[in-house]
Amino acid sequence: MKELIRRLMAKPGIATELIVASVFISVLALASPIFVMQVLNRYVSQGVDSTLVTLTVGVLVAIALELAFRQARMHLAQRVSADSDEDMSADGYKILTRSKLGSLEQVAPDSRREIINGINNVEQAFNASNICAVLDVPFALFFVFVLYLLEPAIALVVLAFLVIVFLGGLWGAASTAKKNSDLTSASGASSA
Repeated sequence: MKELIRRLMAKPGIATELIVASVFISVLALASPIFVMQVLNRYVSQGVDSTLVTLTVGVLVAIALELAFRQARMHLAQRVSADSDEDMSADGYKILTRSKLGSLEQVAPDSRREIINGINNVEQAFNASNICAVLDVPFALFFVFVLYLLEPAIALVVLAFLVIVFLGGLWGAASTAKKNSDLTSASGASSA
């Protein structure tokens, strides 16, 4: 988390734009639940077709804007890590190419391979989709809060699904951690 904050603080303009885009995405994501509530409250009870057309056009515009903001945010998130990843790769390979062959041969071949793969692992950890996912966490709670203000029952259903997905993610990460470690060790040994 410290590394992510460091990368965001290195580019404060982009970080601000990412946060603003996340706010707009979260607000526009409320369009669909509000649309459903308005259709059920106004169109079903009164049956005015012009109301349905207006609501449908409004929600379609909101969905299009949300998708545009998501694409812009993904592009911005790619720019956050580009320089840091490039510098890290250049520094890592510079150290490897300037090291003495005798010193390098003392390191086990599988360890050398893991060191080189470590750069890719860091780049994958701080890729654009992961940065966007981290930025979405506080806004997911904002989304649930706004839904609670509109309709507490819907907010409780959404909160229940959030908890189920979170617990499923923890269980999945715990169940695959040992297997991933074994796979990385075996891959490093076979590559060596």
